Amino acid sequence: MDFDIYNISDLTSRSYFQDVLQSFYSKNYRSSILLLHSLIINDLYKKLIYMNENGLFNISGELDKIKELSQENLVKYSEIEKRIYNIYSDKNILNKTTMDMIDYLIKVRDKCAHPIFAGEDDYYSPTMDETRMLIDKSYNDILIVDAFIKEPYQVLKNSLEKNDWNLYTKELFGITENKKEIEKFEKYFSNKFLSKMTDNNYIKLFKSLIDMVFKKNNEDSIKYQYIRFKLLSVLLDYLSKKGKLEVLKNVYNWDLIDNEMIYDSVPKEIDSCLSLSYMFEFLFNYPTFINEVKDRNELLFVHLKEELDANVWDLIKYYSIFYDSIEMALKDKNESYTFYRAVLKNCSDKMTDSYLIKVIEILFKKIPDYNGYDMASDMCDVLIQAIENRKYTTDDIVGVLDIMNKNRQIYDTSRNSSKEQFKKLKELGIDLSDYKNLGSD
Repeated sequence: MDFDIYNISDLTSRSYFQDVLQSFYSKNYRSSILLLHSLIINDLYKKLIYMNENGLFNISGELDKIKELSQENLVKYSEIEKRIYNIYSDKNILNKTTMDMIDYLIKVRDKCAHPIFAGEDDYYSPTMDETRMLIDKSYNDILIVDAFIKEPYQVLKNSLEKNDWNLYTKELFGITENKKEIEKFEKYFSNKFLSKMTDNNYIKLFKSLIDMVFKKNNEDSIKYQYIRFKLLSVLLDYLSKKGKLEVLKNVYNWDLIDNEMIYDSVPKEIDSCLSLSYMFEFLFNYPTFINEVKDRNELLFVHLKEELDANVWDLIKYYSIFYDSIEMALKDKNESYTFYRAVLKNCSDKMTDSYLIKVIEILFKKIPDYNGYDMASDMCDVLIQAIENRKYTTDDIVGVLDIMNKNRQIYDTSRNSSKEQFKKLKELGIDLSDYKNLGSD
């Protein structure tokens, strides 16, 4: 058995567990079971107190009764154990496999502690394998779990929806996120809730958030869509950092999402439906889900691709969802200078040498033959930087030089930086002698 005792947060439970292990390694399996039973009852009780104090379950009345029993002159420990067990059973706090394990542990413990009353003719000792199994299940299902949460979204609902989270500010052309407040938001939910959850909790929360962000477009869902999507991002980031994103693989039934529900009603307005933008962001940041969507809901996948192709500005940022390269994403496009300049700014590091030159050619072609000095200066700087970074030669950029040589806005010496830029090109080994408008000093 391989256990990291430091995964057990409660120090008393950690110490008790070491006693259980010591007994097991000494091959005293009967003693191991007795100690393990005592440990689990005490640990489950402490977790009830914690969950009640943190609003995960409302069990104040049950806990008060246990406290009363513990203060009586003749403490009825068996009655206390039964009440603790019944709380977990009646409230469905633990899943069935964990409850089955506890039932089995109780039976084995009764045989060890009271062999005659449990139907044993002689002193009973469990086998090494069943003792190991009970220790292992107790460690993984109970001891290393800080709290048990049946319906995770309902537990954190008030903290999410009722708190005045100031995550963004509205501006004239959209919203700006409050990074300091978002950092506070992430730490709050990670520390208070996510760190207390099991894998089943993560799966349930993931499904709930996907449903609420992408399946419902009523007044309630739109009102909280932004903050729920932020919580979804926090959950996915948390699991990624823990190396546990795999637990969400193939758990959601993507064919439940209707194409018509995935749209942006008012771009960049926080109180409007933004399912489309959030879906792009979701798939872009977590591409592991792309094939799931494609395999389970091809109509949705095609819809998203068509919507992305129709919005060239989103295409710049999210092209990798559907395309292997920016070149494939922009094939047959003919957009503005501003668009291709944005492409260059955001995607140049992902371009091949030949495609980067092609985009630079497109931009030089789009410089007008009047009032184009600023564009010309900007693009000459871009060309110089590309030559420095990619080590282009004169032969590589012949097409660009031809365009430059034909547009006065580019070669005109009245443009303030033209002479300095052409001089720099020569210093970089670019031969301008065949271009009369570029080669003269």
